[in-house]
Amino acid sequence: MRLEHSARTEQEGPDVPLVSVVVPTRHRAELLAQCVESILGQTLCDIEVIVVVDGPDPATIDFLSSLDDGRLRYVTHLESRGVSNARNTGIDLATGRWLAFCDDDDVWAPTKLAAQLTVLRENPEARWAIAGAIRADQDRGTATYPEPAAADVVATALPHSNLVPGGCSGVVADRRLVMKLGGFDPRLSMIADRDLWIRLNWSSPVAVAAEPLVGYRDHDGAMTRRIRKLEDELDVIREKYRDELEEAGLPFPADIFYVWTYQRTFRVGDWAGGLALLARSPRFRFVLPRWLWTRVTERVRLAMPGAEPFEPGYRMVTVAEFPWLVPILGPEPETHDEDDGAGVGHQQTQGAVDGMSSVA
Repeated sequence: MRLEHSARTEQEGPDVPLVSVVVPTRHRAELLAQCVESILGQTLCDIEVIVVVDGPDPATIDFLSSLDDGRLRYVTHLESRGVSNARNTGIDLATGRWLAFCDDDDVWAPTKLAAQLTVLRENPEARWAIAGAIRADQDRGTATYPEPAAADVVATALPHSNLVPGGCSGVVADRRLVMKLGGFDPRLSMIADRDLWIRLNWSSPVAVAAEPLVGYRDHDGAMTRRIRKLEDELDVIREKYRDELEEAGLPFPADIFYVWTYQRTFRVGDWAGGLALLARSPRFRFVLPRWLWTRVTERVRLAMPGAEPFEPGYRMVTVAEFPWLVPILGPEPETHDEDDGAGVGHQQTQGAVDGMSSVA
């Protein structure tokens, strides 16, 4: 594989960074700019950022070439090789004690890396850490924060359920351990991260930085096609860990996956696709009543006085609370005085964030 390197060469010796951040990208120069700005703006400055451009992409190269920060370098795959290979290229070039990953359409809170390294110091047996993530649903114009599960719950759930928030953008891991485990599986793309988390989980305890530290863009577009691909990749994992899964005696994936995918396909109006997904559940006769019960109880809850219009365990967030979300949600609307015609000004404020609404 041929790579075009930037002028900056790999660091060696005592000046190696504490954290290497790997960012795979392709044809997303505008989003990448927001992502890279949030990484370079970390309160932890002892980092290197390795952007892997997966195939010809003049706009992205122009943007990266314009940056003047010695902590950043980029490489280019002369032909697209997929996101897992792109991440693996970054891992091979990384020199830091710790590895972090960020998808090119996500952003970080300024304290993201510092907070995760703190919980890793507090849990010396842990060799990887996760962080809380805010889900920005741009199709619905909402942003919600689900509290991440405790470390023991995450460890128990994997591989049957993925409780790691924010995908790749939320994890910091020991670089040598990641390399020992073989990095990302090139056969996978949508759940290549989950596959690596399974192996990390079997190799080390996990530490949890529970505060919201990742802004994660979520999209529902082309859900049926994407979920078909997701099922194919789950089959790869099922075969890959057949012995371990059989020994655990639990269905894989967990039935909650089929409930989740039905909800996603229903949201974009694909009833047939959602029902087909439920029918493929290993325990269909249990999943459908469970889903119906969830829908009924949610409607009852919403009818109660003072009920919050989003799922229990979730809370709505705004740019006012987390200003680092501006790249995803846009700026907070201004509050201004307006003359009411009687010479007396009064405060008039738009909604918390333009386009924001309650989660149905």
